[in-house]
Amino acid sequence: MKTLKFGGTSVSDATNISRVLDIVAAAAREDRVVVVCSAMSGVTDMLVRLADCCSAASDPAALSDAQSVSCPGFASAVSAASSDPATLSPGAAELIRSLSERHRAAAARLFSSDRLASVTDALDNHLSKLTALCLELSAANAASADAASVALSSSVAPSSAGRQAASADTAALRASIEGTGELLSTTIIAAKLTDEAFPTTWLDSRELVIRDDMPLTYRKIREAVQQRPDTRIFVAPGFVARNSDGSACTLGRGGSDYSASIFAAALDASDLQIWTDVSGILSANPKQVPSARSIDEMSYEAAFAMASNGAKVLYAPAVAPAREAGIAIRILNTFRPSDPGTVILSRPEPQQCSWVGLADKSIDGQSLITLICEGPLDSETALRRSVSALRQAGIAPLDCSAGDSCIRLSVQPQLCSAALAAVHNEFFQRQDSRVLSLYIAGRGAVGRELERLIGSGLARRSGKSLVIKAISSDHGFVDDLLSHPDRGAVFVDCTDSEDIWRKYAALLDAGFNIVTSNRRSIAVPYVEYRAMKQAALRNGLFLRYETTVGASLPMLETIARSSSCGDRVSSIEAVVSCTLNYVLSSPLPFVEALEQAREAGLTEKDPQDDLGGKDALRKLLILAREAGVPLDAEDVEIEPVAPDSCPDKDMRFVASLVRDKSCASGYKARIALCKVGPEHPAHWLRGTDNAIIIRSLYHPTPLVILGPGEGAELAAGSILNDILL
Repeated sequence: MKTLKFGGTSVSDATNISRVLDIVAAAAREDRVVVVCSAMSGVTDMLVRLADCCSAASDPAALSDAQSVSCPGFASAVSAASSDPATLSPGAAELIRSLSERHRAAAARLFSSDRLASVTDALDNHLSKLTALCLELSAANAASADAASVALSSSVAPSSAGRQAASADTAALRASIEGTGELLSTTIIAAKLTDEAFPTTWLDSRELVIRDDMPLTYRKIREAVQQRPDTRIFVAPGFVARNSDGSACTLGRGGSDYSASIFAAALDASDLQIWTDVSGILSANPKQVPSARSIDEMSYEAAFAMASNGAKVLYAPAVAPAREAGIAIRILNTFRPSDPGTVILSRPEPQQCSWVGLADKSIDGQSLITLICEGPLDSETALRRSVSALRQAGIAPLDCSAGDSCIRLSVQPQLCSAALAAVHNEFFQRQDSRVLSLYIAGRGAVGRELERLIGSGLARRSGKSLVIKAISSDHGFVDDLLSHPDRGAVFVDCTDSEDIWRKYAALLDAGFNIVTSNRRSIAVPYVEYRAMKQAALRNGLFLRYETTVGASLPMLETIARSSSCGDRVSSIEAVVSCTLNYVLSSPLPFVEALEQAREAGLTEKDPQDDLGGKDALRKLLILAREAGVPLDAEDVEIEPVAPDSCPDKDMRFVASLVRDKSCASGYKARIALCKVGPEHPAHWLRGTDNAIIIRSLYHPTPLVILGPGEGAELAAGSILNDILL
């Protein structure tokens, strides 16, 4: 079972919710999933203001005046709470109206007309209860004000027990109000997942999460899940909980992270994923330090230190349940789901000091900057470097000190950004010109050209230095690397060897990044492809393969970038068989042109792989998967090319992917000869040219990428780009 948590930005509107649904659906195809969601961005702030507004209406005269306020168009949402919705104060009524409109607008974009009514009814039910809570809070505060007034006039102070009980009641009401946002967002998401045919159950965290009794909480969660063996996806609101005395409470701002960690620990989840709007925990706040970069991996202790000292991407208490259960936490980007993000896990303390990142927060009118490390800290040297970096930037620290694994610096608030940038430059940016070690498999034309490019020093333009540690065509090469792993190095596969790509997962687990031009390695059955991608994600490494389709043409990059921005492919037409493009555009008869292509080294080892569509199939599978479509070979209809058929020269061998809800994958995939007229981009392809025509939500008119799709120089250049990204 996996636990996925989505923050407020991830569910802020219908477009972003659609991204969330895609991520959840992909996870649910592999395992059962618990989805924990925050409120839409900004909603909790609105609810806090709403509670404040109700608390302010403690004067009976104010309540009396408020009763004359009209709230047209809102009565349907609150009628269950009161026959007279006008008893809300003007400010409260306006806030609830805004909440209603925002969630109704999202629902209207996500649901068909026949389903929308039931979803809005569910939302209105929550809003009705919210209204009742607001009325109750206003009344409680009014009663408290009356009691205080009576006590003052009679000179009889209310009892301590009475004051505590009133305060507890008010706190519970506020907690219930402030936690409504999560109920609204999860209602929408659970309903939409149900619509998409996933067996989905909404879990009420208020009944399961007991803030002051974790053993009971874990038991309740396990029982709730075990009682529903047929449910594939559980959706639960984060942030909300209950005390052991039954009173409502919340888990603090950022508490949805904590909720997700609790669910993961209770269910012994294989994975805890925190989906947010940044690609992991960064080395500093990117709003203050634009050069901040994602941290691949860190320990639980370092993550807790970052969060405790001001890093906003993770709520500090969320670390403990996952750590105790031994569950890795992955911080991922909803808007760039292919980014590896940050993995938080238990790992041995390094032998040398390894700097993790910078965090900052305001304390007593000062900005406290904390520089966090893993491993033994030479505090004297680190302090000297830190203060020196600040003084070079013209900043005099107010204070500085060293802890067990950190350096703390205090500066004036207006100097915080400059101070962060100075310290970040000293400890992190100077590492950008680091040396990358390369291990290259394959000394064919592509391998030799890549070796030449690297030797030319071209990579230095990117600020990196590349060193080829070894290059070999020996299939035992990989076994040697696995026996002596070089973590952080890049393994480059310029072969078509199955013996090599079958060991990709082992290489990733050993700490090697992978860049490959071997399309067979990516066109494996989808379950194997996902295992490789997960191995890269699990280890905080990259697996890149742009060259597998179209040589240097940015086909995969274009699809991946578009998908990460919420686009959805409606169709792809790919003309990617260099062999058949060459043959079909040649003036020679088909058989003669095919023989010429074979002599020129353009065909696969077996030309039947080209004619039978195997090569095009591999490329179509890769393209589809980059678009988020879990396509397998058996999902593709292929019409092979018969040499004796003498195909028309206006024909092209087209691999197509078209949205079709009747197919299991949601798309119909086909590879066949198609006649293309002058109006079609593929009509003008010559020689080894490739083309891809993409239609999508963002590109209803086709996006066309066209150019040479073959050549050792092109492939080597594309591989080098993958290395340097």
